[in-house]
Amino acid sequence: MKKPKHYNVSTLQVFILAVIAMLVELFASFYSESFQNSLQAILQIHLAVIFTFSLLVFYQYKKGYDLKAAFLLMIITIATGPFGIALCLITIAIHHQNMKYSKPFNEWVSMFFPEEEVDEDEKLIERLAFGLEDLGDKGGIIPFADIIALGTDDQKRIVLSKLTKHFKPEFSSTLLMALKNPSSPIRVQAATSITRLEENFADNIMSLEKKLNKAKGQHKENILEDLAAKSYDYAYSGLIDSKQAENIRQKTILYYQELLDNKKLNDLGKTHLIKLYLDQNHIKEAYNIAKKNLKNKSKKAQILALYMECLFRMKKYNELRRFSKENLNKVSKNDSEGYFVYENMKLWSEGLTTSLNIEA
Repeated sequence: MKKPKHYNVSTLQVFILAVIAMLVELFASFYSESFQNSLQAILQIHLAVIFTFSLLVFYQYKKGYDLKAAFLLMIITIATGPFGIALCLITIAIHHQNMKYSKPFNEWVSMFFPEEEVDEDEKLIERLAFGLEDLGDKGGIIPFADIIALGTDDQKRIVLSKLTKHFKPEFSSTLLMALKNPSSPIRVQAATSITRLEENFADNIMSLEKKLNKAKGQHKENILEDLAAKSYDYAYSGLIDSKQAENIRQKTILYYQELLDNKKLNDLGKTHLIKLYLDQNHIKEAYNIAKKNLKNKSKKAQILALYMECLFRMKKYNELRRFSKENLNKVSKNDSEGYFVYENMKLWSEGLTTSLNIEA
């Protein structure tokens, strides 16, 4: 942020005029008895001082100078006379001294999100740490929370900056935890990060909605797909309250359902829509979509897991047990999601119904 035009010149003018005005008002106060009508004379001198300050404000306004000091001087003089002028002089002196060490607002905010020069190896390590390479486990999240709880302020600032840069819904709990950190700078940075993320989500969604209203044909379907995905991420970001998230989920269902009706919904979108219907307790709709996509190869583990959840919530325990037995050997155990589904199927196929006192 740039300093206002001629900042030092305008402040110096105010300071000199304030000193003169204070001496004049003090003279009028102490030697009022020498005037024929002392009260009237003091009032006239006070009004003359205020008028002079008004001229200073007008002059500096025309010159494009910074007006903060002039306005402060005029207002405080109107209310408190020479004592106000003295306070204003002290304020200007302190402010001038502190300005030597202060940082512009934009520079202060940018300290929360430093731009770092990193080589390719460091970039790869960073992406792996934040789960951006999708290598399976999300175990990198726990150390981030530990750093927020136990690390130094510098370490916490770096982590908050990285969490904001590579944000995923799994990181929201760490960001929210930072809001309660004992260090006030960390709380400020966490609040700034969350606000920035919310604004980015909201701005992107609003922009896509405007484009959607004007788009046609294939371009409209592409925008609708982007809008649905962005709304889904926002609804499950963990950064907004439950009521707002509920409203966004309902709108997201409409976006995905329109794509599904037009047979333009991709595999990831189908898993999102099933999850949305399950969260809204629309089990039948979720079940129908999941059953039609059991042969889906790109999202095999997710579809199987969602289909099993549908069967369980519909209390179709016999079908769930039979389905688990038939598909147990068809699930890949090479990734975390596939292994999770395999373990669940194994439990159901080997007698989970007995442990839950469910009739087989």
